[in-house]
Amino acid sequence: LELRTWSHFLLGEGGRVPFGFAVDLAVKDWGVASGVATEHKVPMPIAAACAQVMRAARAEAGADADLIDVVRVMERWAEYDLDAGLGR
Repeated sequence: LELRTWSHFLLGEGGRVPFGFAVDLAVKDWGVASGVATEHKVPMPIAAACAQVMRAARAEAGADADLIDVVRVMERWAEYDLDAGLGR
């Protein structure tokens, strides 16, 4: 997603806005993309790592969690709060 989109969902004045896209679907999409790449012999060296990160985030946030909830999970992993960093 481009920065303008992230700004709306993550950094908007009203706080975080759900994307309306479940983490479980993102995990599924990574699997589909990896399968298609394998089928067509297209190298995607980072895809496996991205899929694993999304699986770990799903395990922590829950399969029903919205994609925006992955940000909170990553904040915990990084021990950084974006809202605090923005002075909120």
